[in-house]
Amino acid sequence: MARRQSELESLLDGLKQLFREVPWWTGPPVIALIWLAFYVLVPGASKLVPDAGLVTSDNLSRLSRNLAPIFALAAGAVWIVALYQKLIDRNRLDNQSDPESIRTMSWLDFEALLAEAFRRHGYAVRATPSGADGGIDYILSKDGAETIVQAKHWKARSVGVKVVRELHGVRAARNANEAIVVSSGSFTRDARRFAVDSGVRLINGPALQAMLTPLRRESAPARTQTEPISPAIADRAPTLVPTRADKVPLCPRCNAPMVQRTARRGPSAGSSFWGCPAYPQCCATRPID
Repeated sequence: MARRQSELESLLDGLKQLFREVPWWTGPPVIALIWLAFYVLVPGASKLVPDAGLVTSDNLSRLSRNLAPIFALAAGAVWIVALYQKLIDRNRLDNQSDPESIRTMSWLDFEALLAEAFRRHGYAVRATPSGADGGIDYILSKDGAETIVQAKHWKARSVGVKVVRELHGVRAARNANEAIVVSSGSFTRDARRFAVDSGVRLINGPALQAMLTPLRRESAPARTQTEPISPAIADRAPTLVPTRADKVPLCPRCNAPMVQRTARRGPSAGSSFWGCPAYPQCCATRPID
């Protein structure tokens, strides 16, 4: 069972999450405001409190001013820790080069990698305590919508339908807008079928790699995306056309950067369109503008 956080730990953890989400330069102003609050605002407000024995306005003012540098130093330490963790997370994503580097990660590094990826997609990311919130690893916020995420760093086996079904239930209980299961491996057929029926998004290993590649900050020109086609589906898979990563739209279901394809058959044969890299697990498409 996860240990329950104290109020002070929750406060410091919330402050660290704030520093991780905002630009680095907001740290000094926040620290200054904390010092100002305890050195000026609290002593001023204490004058409104009637004296009661040892609890006098002078004693409260003196205590608050003595605590001001302590709380400011604590906030500064949290800010430095948050900056250090942000640097590690950024380097982890920028140095991730192939699926094997993901599979060899620890589960903690895998979850941190996903958090940084979602941040670069514009989400505010809040981690949940281990074992809390029905197995949710992260809660994403963007444009007033809430998305819950569960990470499964499974190297050898596929994620089953039970995981997807449970996350769907948590989404309904929380009234969250979306639910995403991310795996470094794959999903069983039953899991994919249930995801289609319930609207839960599944991101498997290839889709995750496609999502991470254009997010890497590197000086080299943007890479092109290709998708390996399994021989079992090669006869019905459309031809892939390499495309610049910085112009790739996101899949409306998987939130992964899409790949440009050319239809081989049917009334649209010869025309190009955007397709999900997780095909055939996800068959979402977008027209090319």
